[in-house]
Amino acid sequence: MTSAATDLSDFLSDVGTDRDGGGVASFGDPAEESRALREGAGLVWRADQRAYRVGGAERGDFLHRLLTADIKGLTAGSCRTSLLLDNKGRTQVAFEIGATDDEFVAAGTTPQVDVGMETLARYVLRSDVEITVLDAAVLSVTGPAADAVVGAAELTTLENSPMAFRGGRGWLLVAAAPRRVWQRLTTAGAVPVGLDAAEGHRVALGQAGAGSEITGSEFPQELRLDAAIDFDKGCYLGQETVARIHYRGQVNRLLCVLACDVAVQVGEALLVDGKGVGRITSVTTSSDVVALALVARDHSDVGTALTTDSGAVVTVVEATGGQ
Repeated sequence: MTSAATDLSDFLSDVGTDRDGGGVASFGDPAEESRALREGAGLVWRADQRAYRVGGAERGDFLHRLLTADIKGLTAGSCRTSLLLDNKGRTQVAFEIGATDDEFVAAGTTPQVDVGMETLARYVLRSDVEITVLDAAVLSVTGPAADAVVGAAELTTLENSPMAFRGGRGWLLVAAAPRRVWQRLTTAGAVPVGLDAAEGHRVALGQAGAGSEITGSEFPQELRLDAAIDFDKGCYLGQETVARIHYRGQVNRLLCVLACDVAVQVGEALLVDGKGVGRITSVTTSSDVVALALVARDHSDVGTALTTDSGAVVTVVEATGGQ
């Protein structure tokens, strides 16, 4: 844990419940925390994430030719999800890439983000590119009121203000002085959200998570990560396979959101007429029991009923949408 993250951990220790592995599990009312993410502005300390700086005169070309998204098209203050694939087109790391006027910031879940940055560093060679880990905490502000709250917080007036990036999932904040940022945002109306509620929100949205859905063996299209790929740009690692799937074929399984009437477990097989058609990858009970699973394409339509190997009946449902 960086010194910035340690400082935030000490600050939040009296108001939240610690989570195994670091971070805050809950601030006392998971239902209200989940509601803030859906309907207001939820502030999350992403304790399982780390941020890196990518600088140098050739930083844009370097990232653009290795990652899947349109990196050159990023403007200062914006961010987007981009993937590092292996040479066979399988997803290794999902980054959030943010742009400033003179550098990029890459944030992602540990340890995958660390492995990913080590991989990228091997391609630097003689390029004018510098990759360094940042002593900073990674925060997010998500929900329909996120823009208003971040604006009201006037974060740029803080001494040692955070790097702030607006993307499709809300705001990514990389803060060297996170305690002050947290105080300013909560004063402006952000609701502190623990990692348990944040995980439930991710699952309900059908978003692939590092280590659960993203294990290094999945094609982006299986994980419904097409939006993280610029299919019009030239080469990037794994481009040939991913483009072939996009233009000429289809994948054999898809990431699906499941509604469950009873508790289910990660790793349970999904069956149709006794035949295996998938496996559960994530489960949340922050509100209703909801799960994610990679399911055979022929059984992935909304409304399809599946049975787990423990006998529970689950149903494929639409992701909730939103940020």
